[in-house]
Amino acid sequence: MRWISPPSDHVAASCAGSPRRSIRQASVKSLAISALAAIAIPVVPLAMAGTAGAQDSSDLAAKVERIQARRSELGDKISLLDEEANEAKLKLADLEKRANTNQADVETAKKQMSGASKDVRAYALKSFTASPGTEMMGNETDPNAALVRRTLLQTARGNREEAIDQVRAAKSDLATKQGYLEDTSTEIAAAKAKADQARKETRATEATLAKEESQVKGALKVALEREEAARQAAAKAEAERRQAEAEAAAAAEAAAQLQAASAASSAAPVAIASQGSSGAVAASRSAGTARAGSSTRNVASGRTAAPPAAVAPAAPSPAPPPASGGGSAVSAAMSVRGTPYRWGGESPGGFDCSGLVVWSFRQAGRGGLPHSSRALVGMGRRISVGQLVPGDLVAYGSPVHHIGIYIGGGQYVHAPHTGDVVKVSSIYRGSGSPIALRI
Repeated sequence: MRWISPPSDHVAASCAGSPRRSIRQASVKSLAISALAAIAIPVVPLAMAGTAGAQDSSDLAAKVERIQARRSELGDKISLLDEEANEAKLKLADLEKRANTNQADVETAKKQMSGASKDVRAYALKSFTASPGTEMMGNETDPNAALVRRTLLQTARGNREEAIDQVRAAKSDLATKQGYLEDTSTEIAAAKAKADQARKETRATEATLAKEESQVKGALKVALEREEAARQAAAKAEAERRQAEAEAAAAAEAAAQLQAASAASSAAPVAIASQGSSGAVAASRSAGTARAGSSTRNVASGRTAAPPAAVAPAAPSPAPPPASGGGSAVSAAMSVRGTPYRWGGESPGGFDCSGLVVWSFRQAGRGGLPHSSRALVGMGRRISVGQLVPGDLVAYGSPVHHIGIYIGGGQYVHAPHTGDVVKVSSIYRGSGSPIALRI
């Protein structure tokens, strides 16, 4: 027969007469340890954001990053708890299979005992129905046959007693095994229930964080719009101030040029009259012997005294045509405002300054731009700040270390630095005017 025994430590303890339940509990710890380990994982929800409407966009963006990191961590824990629950389920199924096997073995032993009992009863019946006063059994008259039958009866009785002992041992072993399996099943089921509860709580925490993330993102959007409006107002005021200064300077320069031209015009007749008088005196002294060439030189001398004509300033060189897809690139870059800065990033998961430019123009159909602010400056054509149109690039530093996309109104969209997000800023930074270029 097949006997599935509990672990050796349980058998040894049973032989020594130790209490059965305490030994079972000690032996099942190794089976339930993995499921119980899952319960030890702490599930500590992140503090709620509260009212974040008035916070700075950089603080809100950092909070979004923390929430996303926490949700990722909880996702890993949920996966772990799922796996532990699956293992506990498999162990319970194995224990049930073992219990069924033990029960089948006991039933087999019972059938064997029943068969042995029938044989003993049959031989006993024949023994007691032998003829009175003889040692024979049944109708046997041969002493040898009677002896053989008596021997078989004694053997049958011995087999029956052995079968009874086996059944008793099987029942005792079955009770031990069933108790062990029941205790193990109970503890594993409890561990599975705890794992299920921890998984349920973790999922609830993850759902809370998802709701909080949505709220913070909404507050971040409001903050970005508020800050952008303030930046636009400041940039507009700065542009108007610079325009007023430029117009005032141009007016002053024009007035100075006009005054200089007027003074030169009033001085010209006096110079010509003076030169004519000098020519007459020279002619009388030479008694009319001067040649026509001398007269010509005098006339030429009189012309050089006149002020030179004003020379018009050279017209500025025309700017190259606007960048292909510049407007679409601006729209693409503006659509990812609020995305966290990530060094080397060029996707909506995170951008650095040149990565934002590369990704935005790729969305506009211009792929293959280098992911480097210096390389972008090297391939572009320099223009003046006054020639900037939306879709042009503005770069900063010497050597160049930052770049963004001009959007008009003295502003550009860019990915500033670690800890910040894609946003709109004035092109006039503390370091002065930008390098303007067109690609």
